[in-house]
Amino acid sequence: MLITKYSRIFYIIILSFFSFYINYYYGHLGVYPLDTFLFYDSSVRILDGEIPFKDFWVSTGITIDLIQFSLFKIFGVSFKTYVVHASLMNLLLTLSTFFILRKLKLGNFFSFFYSFILSVAAYPLSGTPFLDHHAIIFCIFAIYIFILSILDTKKYSWVFLPFFLLFAFFSKQTPSGYTIILLGLLTIVFFLHHFNLRSLLSLLTSSLLCLVFVFGLLLINEISLIEIYNQFISYPSFVGEIRMKADGFLTPIEFSRYVLKFKFVHLSYIFLLFYLIKFVLFKENLFLKKDFYILVSLIAFSIVLIFHQLLSLNQKFIELIVPILLGFSHIYLEKSKDFLKKKFIYIKNFILLFSLIFLIDIFFNYIDNRRFMDLKKVNLENTVDAINIDKSLKGLKWVTYMYPNNPNKEIDLINETISELKKENKNFFLLTHYSFIHSLVGAKSFNSSRVHDDVSIPLKNDKNFEDYKKKFRGLFAEKKINKIFIISPVNYKSIDGIFPQNCLREKKINKILTSYEIKGNCKKF
Repeated sequence: MLITKYSRIFYIIILSFFSFYINYYYGHLGVYPLDTFLFYDSSVRILDGEIPFKDFWVSTGITIDLIQFSLFKIFGVSFKTYVVHASLMNLLLTLSTFFILRKLKLGNFFSFFYSFILSVAAYPLSGTPFLDHHAIIFCIFAIYIFILSILDTKKYSWVFLPFFLLFAFFSKQTPSGYTIILLGLLTIVFFLHHFNLRSLLSLLTSSLLCLVFVFGLLLINEISLIEIYNQFISYPSFVGEIRMKADGFLTPIEFSRYVLKFKFVHLSYIFLLFYLIKFVLFKENLFLKKDFYILVSLIAFSIVLIFHQLLSLNQKFIELIVPILLGFSHIYLEKSKDFLKKKFIYIKNFILLFSLIFLIDIFFNYIDNRRFMDLKKVNLENTVDAINIDKSLKGLKWVTYMYPNNPNKEIDLINETISELKKENKNFFLLTHYSFIHSLVGAKSFNSSRVHDDVSIPLKNDKNFEDYKKKFRGLFAEKKINKIFIISPVNYKSIDGIFPQNCLREKKINKILTSYEIKGNCKKF
């Protein structure tokens, strides 16, 4: 018993250090400007007193902004602090998985084994705070709380469920919204067959507290509900509707797109599906069996993630669920040991071998080559320390897909651009994927949104464009701005339709920097 206790402590220490460090290392390796710095500037702006929704357009990710703002407040603004955020999330997911597997009676070593693989497959894919990763991780935390709650109804675990779902939803609406519906339905069915007044009151009270918390923040910061609806509900729904109807997302329905592409996910829950069908679905008192809720939540969540990935334009990121599914498969394999008899050892060996194959595949094909950053074919030996831009970026090994063979050229252009912007005496708007530049050029730099791409802000002729246009113009007037700077690859499309084109005086400053000045006779647009 004492040996088991010490081995558990040893595994926890190893997992803690490794899960944090592996993400910290890869978070500093390579750059995809739009994704790498997605929450960098917005968090700094909150630190400087700006309020999301109210002072800049936010279509998703506010949970991440607020967490990063807090870390910048405590540890200072730097890229290292930024990567610490993602590294801590990787650590928390890894340890929580170890504890949930141990709670379900899986041995110390195997709980460590699957948690270790998860620490590689989870956040190191991006390395820096990313909305899909945060949303999925908070959803997983919610599923863990759900499992703990149904296993022991005497505890107050239900209290935490609404909060994790809230954090997930405000990280990204999907897959969080689907997960809320899934766990909501399972919770209703569970309480209909396992009624416990104390647990139900805990759940309802915490749900009410979540609403009070949200509306309290809106009231304190004077954020209107219509702003929340336009930015966080209406516009993202419009983007989702377009993708559901367009080819290349949910359609065409092909075996290669729905099955082969997600082979690791499908194979990792196959034994859970077998157990659900063989030992649960065709037994009496189905809804009284707690295994039913655990298995359905895990399998259904896997399908939800596949659906979510198909609607996303990002590199494949949902396979972080694979080690979790394999860990639970091992648990239910042990439960069916007597039934399987001699087959048990073969299935167990298959799960372990499959886990190792998955680890090798995701590490070499996605993590180590920085595929998520579009750096798969880039020689990572060409990286340059970003301290050459600013000391706050020290340690970031800079190379991008745009200048794969000459990162120094890109850094020189960035430095030249920063120098040009510092010469400006008046307030200006800066639209760029290199969002860290805002904090380097001073308080005269403003922005109308966190980022400027095809899905983060409404473009001309999109739904909610008039709402965005009104906010853009309102901030433009409030800050007494007369000039807009755009850094490539952001282009004129981001401001098309906001002002009459004949009111803008365009000037190409360098290879990546262009300015658009409002002409004198167009001040009152």
